[in-house]
Amino acid sequence: MHDDHPFRLALATLLALTAAIRVYYQAQSFESGRGSEEFEGWLNVTLRSIAGLAGFAALITYLVSPARMAWAALPLPGWLRWLGAPVGAVGVAGLWRVHRELGRNFRGTLHLRPEHRLVTSGPYRWVRHPMYTAIYAILISFLLLSANWFIGGGFIAVFTAVIVSRLPREEAVMTARFGDEYRAYMARTGRLLPRRGA
Repeated sequence: MHDDHPFRLALATLLALTAAIRVYYQAQSFESGRGSEEFEGWLNVTLRSIAGLAGFAALITYLVSPARMAWAALPLPGWLRWLGAPVGAVGVAGLWRVHRELGRNFRGTLHLRPEHRLVTSGPYRWVRHPMYTAIYAILISFLLLSANWFIGGGFIAVFTAVIVSRLPREEAVMTARFGDEYRAYMARTGRLLPRRGA
């Protein structure tokens, strides 16, 4: 069996960078988040948090003691596992850029601030939800680098369930706030990937 250490090091690095970006911008968000109107129920947030904690527990277990997660190992060739590193790097760079564009509009829950503005710059010029696209890239990198269907597949499955339930609600909230401006924005952008010819 090949040495997992380099893959775990790459995975730990991506995880640390992702966490640093999220924590930094979440902290900024809390500083200016007073008066926000929330559109997500506590049950949804709680279930998402529990699933996330379970996934991170499995990920940390793999990073510290990969033998404990061997029951879910995937027989991926080394070159395919290493592909997870650039995919993850692109995802992390995208996540940072999206957070930078959103600024204080960002929050982990679906909300609107009194001064909320419609962001259409940076990656939002072509895609309405580039943060989700960046997170998908990061989760795919977790799957490839760990070569573990429970870690990667679990994260991807839960995140997909969240997105399927959240996207229509998110776009309805934005349409209610920004009206025709958001409808025009939807017409020229893709949800997760740019429109063809855009």
